[in-house]
Amino acid sequence: MRQAIIALTVCTLLVVLVTSAGSNPASLERPPTPVEVVNDSSAPLPVEVYSAPDAPVSVDISNGPDAPVPMQSVPGPEPFQFWNSYDWDEADGFFAVPEVLVVPPGKILVIEFITMNFTIGYDENLVRPTIEIGLPFQGIRHIIKCDRMTPDGKVAYLDNPPFFGHWTATEMVKIYAKGNIAFHARRENSPFVDGAVNLSISGYLIDE
Repeated sequence: MRQAIIALTVCTLLVVLVTSAGSNPASLERPPTPVEVVNDSSAPLPVEVYSAPDAPVSVDISNGPDAPVPMQSVPGPEPFQFWNSYDWDEADGFFAVPEVLVVPPGKILVIEFITMNFTIGYDENLVRPTIEIGLPFQGIRHIIKCDRMTPDGKVAYLDNPPFFGHWTATEMVKIYAKGNIAFHARRENSPFVDGAVNLSISGYLIDE
C-alpha cells in the first residue's frame, strides 16, 4: 500500500510539472533576430520584411556602389506671379475681365496671395470684387474683401476734380485653379468717373 501511495505521488508531481511548462509558452519563444539586408545587382530594392506586431524586427539596408538606391528627380513647384492694370470706364458700373489669364495645360495653379487696388470716384462704393475660376459667370467664385484706404480725405489728380477714393485688399488664400481665371467687380453711387484697377496674383504651378 505504501509503495502505491509513493507511485501515485510521483505521477501527480510529473503531471503538475508538465502542466506548468505548457502554461507558459512565452518561455519557449526566441527573441526577435535583427535582419540585415545587403542589396546587390541580383537583389535590388524594394525590400519587404514581415514581423508580428508584438515582435518588431529591425532592418538595416546597405547598398554598395554596384547596386545603388534608385533615385527619381521629382520637379518641385514652379513659382508664379502675375500683375496687370486695367481701365474702368466711367460709363460702366460693372467691371469685368473675362480672361485674366489661362493656366497652362497639364498644370494646376495654386494661388496663395491676391492683391487688388481700385481707384474709383470718392463717392462710389466698391461691391463684390471677385476672382472666378472657370468660364466667366459659370465658374467657382471667390469674393475678396476690399477696404477703403481714403476714408477721411479726397484725392484729386492735378488738384482738380473729380475726386477719387482708393480701395485695396491683400489676402492670403489657397485657391486651386485650372483653365481660365476671370475677374469682376461692381460699383455703386453714380455718376461714375474713369477709374483704374490693379490686380496681382502669386503662387506656384504644379503638375496635375
